[in-house]
Amino acid sequence: MSGKALKPTLSGTRNKTRKRDEKERYEPQVFRDAIITGLEDVGNNHDQLLKYLCDTATGKLDVKRYGETLLDVLFVGGIISAGGAIEGNIRTNICLICQETEDVKSFTNIFIQFIRRYKWLQKSLGEEIRKIIMVMRVCLNDNERGLLGSATAHLLIEGIIPPTLLSGLTQDHLLKDEVSVTFAASLLSCPLLTNLEILLTVCWKRGYLFVVLFFRAVVNNRNLSPLLSGHKYIQHFYCVLDNLASIVHSGILHCMFLNFKELSHFLD
Repeated sequence: MSGKALKPTLSGTRNKTRKRDEKERYEPQVFRDAIITGLEDVGNNHDQLLKYLCDTATGKLDVKRYGETLLDVLFVGGIISAGGAIEGNIRTNICLICQETEDVKSFTNIFIQFIRRYKWLQKSLGEEIRKIIMVMRVCLNDNERGLLGSATAHLLIEGIIPPTLLSGLTQDHLLKDEVSVTFAASLLSCPLLTNLEILLTVCWKRGYLFVVLFFRAVVNNRNLSPLLSGHKYIQHFYCVLDNLASIVHSGILHCMFLNFKELSHFLD
């Protein structure tokens, strides 16, 4: 019998199995360790830090996913836990609160330049400062709050963050030990803050008269007068605050003023 032998064939249908979508694990601690290593390799040279963040870090690390962790490290040196403590007590000295007073503006320029290049981080920066303000009683000492206040003033001047985030300063737990008062005093005494009138007017127009009144009480605080008296713009600040506070007359604004008087004893 001639002819080629038939090859066996498979009958039926083949069921194709789909690979399950494996979600990438969220590991902020791994990112923290990587970014700390990179920062410490560069050192405290601000120009090199900016270059590292803009070129190396964004190219090798998932900065967009771990934006909050990045800002935690840049501000306080480590990850801020829910209660305000530094997670695992792992931190670096290459951060804002470890800078000298005269270097705060230069370090803050890193945030400004970085965010102008990556605009998606701008909203996160405002939320980060708001978060730190709420827990600074735990995670920052007086000197570190002063550095944060100066940096906040610089970011406000540049329009990088909204003034409305300052509303958190009137929280009871921050007023109790004059935590928010020292922060506000460092913000008001920042030599860069020459356009406070614009800042306070924006706060007032957006319904944050409470913040305006709070600043007015800070300026009037006799315990802080030695710190603020040497500032060449302080008399102008006082006039601005006094003029804005004079709009308190009736209705909701009057109620806000009465509530403010209840907490004013913290500031005397």
